[in-house]
Amino acid sequence: MLNTATLDIVIALAFTYFILALMVSSINEGISNVLNMRGNMLKNSLFNLFYKSDNDQIASAKDITQELSKEVDPDWQNCLKKIIDTPFIDSLRSKADKFPKYIPPKNFVLAMMQFLKEQINNHDEHNFLNQLKVKLEKNEIEMIQGKFKAKLLEFIDRSQNNVEAFKQEIEDFYTNSVDHLRDWYRRKVKLLMFLYGLLIAVAFNVDTFYIGKILWQNPDQAVEFLATMQNYKASPKDSTTTDTTIQRIVQNTVKDIGKNYALLKPLPIGWSKTKAKEASNDFWAIIHKVFGWLVTAMAVSLGAPFWYELFNKLLSVRKSMAPAATTAPPPPPKNETGSQAQSKG
Repeated sequence: MLNTATLDIVIALAFTYFILALMVSSINEGISNVLNMRGNMLKNSLFNLFYKSDNDQIASAKDITQELSKEVDPDWQNCLKKIIDTPFIDSLRSKADKFPKYIPPKNFVLAMMQFLKEQINNHDEHNFLNQLKVKLEKNEIEMIQGKFKAKLLEFIDRSQNNVEAFKQEIEDFYTNSVDHLRDWYRRKVKLLMFLYGLLIAVAFNVDTFYIGKILWQNPDQAVEFLATMQNYKASPKDSTTTDTTIQRIVQNTVKDIGKNYALLKPLPIGWSKTKAKEASNDFWAIIHKVFGWLVTAMAVSLGAPFWYELFNKLLSVRKSMAPAATTAPPPPPKNETGSQAQSKG
């Protein structure tokens, strides 16, 4: 059975990984906001939906990371620029020169419908699909050509002249395309979380093996740390902040890192002249420490929600095993009856 000393170490490490993951998330969010990574990837993904060649219509993960290539259908690019300029999408920009980080499917459908109505000069939905199909088949809409044209005709045929069904076809196509981007972005973020986690682990010397060793040798240190952290409550970030200047983003990121690092100071982390000297003089000590940093980085890449949930579950188990170990025991009641008996005797 897992003893309390071992469980205390596991809980302390889980909390450590959670706090480090928060720090890494602050770094990732800051860099992402400065570079508008989400917006740029969404933009490239949409522009790469259709190709002149016989390649796949939906851009692969590799295509998303590249600038628009010569293979991309220029007619589709021109159409998309018009679609993006509609108020349904343009209003989503945080700044005039930044592409939206996210375009809801309904907004994309509304923007597409407005663009198509403008092309056939039909601003209501009466006989809309019939007019659109005739003009497309007669090649009377100069802007709409190639695979985009073929895809629209396919949507019209499948919708059977039902405008709502036609809108749903557009929405499904857009959602499927964005899902490819979302899956790829998650994988990219996971890699970035590992790299940022490794950077934090080295900068603050958060060596998983060393922390475990010290807490095993000093179990009271783990108990004290748990007593301090057991009432920790994660507070959501303020999402109402509108200041997205680089200076403000950097200040907020540094502030978040400093606040979270302060929570881990009771643990054996951080650098000192003694630690640096010990690590630099012994080759195997360096290798051991590097592996400790890598384990930390891999754990952090799992994300803050994972470790916060695990921390709370393990803490509940710990309290059920030995409630008195993490809280101060109440004073024993006075045995007044026994005292009186002794005084009478």
